[in-house]
Amino acid sequence: MANPPLQKCDICGEPQDTQNYEGKNICTICYDVMEDIMADYFLKVIESGNRNRPEHLYVKYIESNIKFMSDKSRIMEKVPQHLKTTEKRLLFNLSYENLTSRKRFYEYALKVLEWLKNNQWFYKYYFKNIYRCPKCGASLFDNYVKETKGEWVIISCAVCNNVVRKYYKPEIL
Repeated sequence: MANPPLQKCDICGEPQDTQNYEGKNICTICYDVMEDIMADYFLKVIESGNRNRPEHLYVKYIESNIKFMSDKSRIMEKVPQHLKTTEKRLLFNLSYENLTSRKRFYEYALKVLEWLKNNQWFYKYYFKNIYRCPKCGASLFDNYVKETKGEWVIISCAVCNNVVRKYYKPEIL
């Protein structure tokens, strides 16, 4: 029995060697770059929250009742700005980069970014289970701890200490 033909990556057109996102045709190279871009976005979004604002009981009650929808909205509200600033940064870095491997990374990152511009729904898909702690349900916008270990960034829930996400965060993005 013959193996089914490999699907082409929706982003770069190369053969897809494995399926990294369920139901999505994205090759490993574009997946790795996508993870870098999404990590950059996620860290910026949760860090832009107003973590230390004074809250009164009534405000807290109202917030707890609308938290789920507002967290989902928060994921999407900064997408256009993220796409724009990331593209500028990538184009700048690409124009001054001499290392072939880094140039290749920037070229792939620009392809991924272009795909994201045309498929902004992917942000919702990617973050569907990340903006809340899977263990205790706390909003990560208001209850997170960020720890950096070398080139890794670890996001944990401040309520229950559950590690929610680990990102490889090299300084090239």
